[in-house]
Amino acid sequence: MSNETLKQVIKKWGADIYNYNGPVTRDHAYFFYEVVAANKSQENKTAILFLKTGGGDADAAYIISRTLQSLYEKVIVAVTERCKSAGTIIAISAHELYMAGMAEFGPLDVQMLKDDEIQARSSGLDVMQGLSSAQSAAFEAFEHFFLSLVQKSEGRISTKTASEIALQLAAELYKPITAQIDPVRLGETQRSIDIARAYGEKLANVSNNLHEGALMRLIGGYPSHSYVIDLLEAKEIFKNVSPMDDSFLALGKLLLERNGVFCLNRNIRQNHERPNDSPTKQNNNDPREDNSETNAVNTADSAGDKQEDKREHG
Repeated sequence: MSNETLKQVIKKWGADIYNYNGPVTRDHAYFFYEVVAANKSQENKTAILFLKTGGGDADAAYIISRTLQSLYEKVIVAVTERCKSAGTIIAISAHELYMAGMAEFGPLDVQMLKDDEIQARSSGLDVMQGLSSAQSAAFEAFEHFFLSLVQKSEGRISTKTASEIALQLAAELYKPITAQIDPVRLGETQRSIDIARAYGEKLANVSNNLHEGALMRLIGGYPSHSYVIDLLEAKEIFKNVSPMDDSFLALGKLLLERNGVFCLNRNIRQNHERPNDSPTKQNNNDPREDNSETNAVNTADSAGDKQEDKREHG
């Protein structure tokens, strides 16, 4: 890694600079806190986080975000490629955002494991939208049956009787569909959406970087979980979001293939003791930096991933 590029960014911003490239999990979040606590300088009041992630756990994203907000007066997040779902929660904590040309955020709709399908996930909004669609269709059926009965009977059937018959017909018609709705899963989905909203509100209260109504737009305003929120659209959501300058682009390019969590400000490595029950270094989800050589990185060891929660943003 070019020390000159790193020095340019540090000189311009007077900041502690961190890299986070990987899934957002509890273990990564705890390790991130250890890295920040071990490397935070007394003189720097600003943190810059280069972030690349496909998403992960909302609780872990909140821990990472609160770590930065509690230890620094100003948080800057720089995104070079994808920063999806739980990564977007972290972005909400930033006072300023910088995006490269191919950078993208994603919606905050909760991802849930599908029953009887290993590793398969579906959007939590599918459940809510399915319920909403069923409600709308059932009402339209009731309305159709009711009006047909009233008109075709030419007044011989009373309004009360027509409504009762229409209600029974509509209920029987959609009973097989509504019977498939799991109230427990529905509750889990709503609770997960409420958690994402609560985290977003708390983080936005500190960063003050969301336009009015933007949080609910992120939670339920997009047609798919993979929807691409590029720089132009991000400007409709965030108040302070800009394209990267040359120094950010150069540093971001160097960090693209550097997996793991580490601080860039120190020239001396400072290894922390690794728990005995940690996964091996070969684990692709290990939050530590990869084996690439660098003279400008301070890194530490950490535990690998535990099994992810059933409720996940990613």
